[in-house]
Amino acid sequence: MNYEEFKSKLLCELEGYFPEDVTFHSQKITKNNGVELDSVTIREKGSFVSPNFYLNGFYDQFMSSEGLTISSIAGKIYDTYMDGRRFGDIDINAFLDFEKASPNIVFKLINYEKNKERLKDMPYVRYLDLAVVFYYIFEKEVEEMASVQITNDHISKWGTTTEEINELAMKNTPRILEAEVRDLFDLMRTRLNMADFDEWKSDIEYVPMYVITNKRGVNGAACLLYPGLLTELSERLCRDLYIIPSSIHELILVPADRIDECGRYDEMIRYVNETQLAETEILSDHVYYYKREKQAVAY
Repeated sequence: MNYEEFKSKLLCELEGYFPEDVTFHSQKITKNNGVELDSVTIREKGSFVSPNFYLNGFYDQFMSSEGLTISSIAGKIYDTYMDGRRFGDIDINAFLDFEKASPNIVFKLINYEKNKERLKDMPYVRYLDLAVVFYYIFEKEVEEMASVQITNDHISKWGTTTEEINELAMKNTPRILEAEVRDLFDLMRTRLNMADFDEWKSDIEYVPMYVITNKRGVNGAACLLYPGLLTELSERLCRDLYIIPSSIHELILVPADRIDECGRYDEMIRYVNETQLAETEILSDHVYYYKREKQAVAY
């Protein structure tokens, strides 16, 4: 079954799961790094929340998994939709009112070159070869996080500027999305059973490495710009730092004197980007350098 047939049959199957007043809108959405995905938006009458479900991944699962049916995929989408209805009580007015929205405006980092087209429609600030972009978080007492990407249209309706949004986000993000710094070996110890960890550890030479992300583990590379974070770590280690952009979600920091050749880390980053990461999760293809004396990042 080709993709178009799959998409058509899945949409028909979905209609059987929902009441007649629920509508489905299919469209292409450009995600991070210019990746285009087919999306179906489920709209329930009277609801301000219309979740998107991306169909490309479901097709890949359908083609690679024996016994997986279109009906079971439709059921999975329905279950996810119903589970997400706890966000139905979101106060959309809190987003529309700039004064109310201000405390929940945060930032993330994306690759500038890979997102040039998307950046035409949203406020951003250049940082090295990256772009700082902004989004609004609907804070809830649950693990999931509902958010809205802030566009030029939003700041126009709010009557504000990119500079003001940036200032707010720089204050809010470290508060809402607190940084988390963990030793890579300690992190691997928690992710692997003891036997696998011992085998992994015996195969490599120990090099101090620190994983930096935020408490939610989402868009954690933004910690690169948290005030004082890199300074504190470099002062504690008494070293400059190499910053490896492992994804948009996390960074790996390594004391600079522990690396013989910066170039081989660039090669490693490119290899991981090409073979291990989804295109939407790639931040950059080279290492950054934090100069302790200047308290500045370069590349």
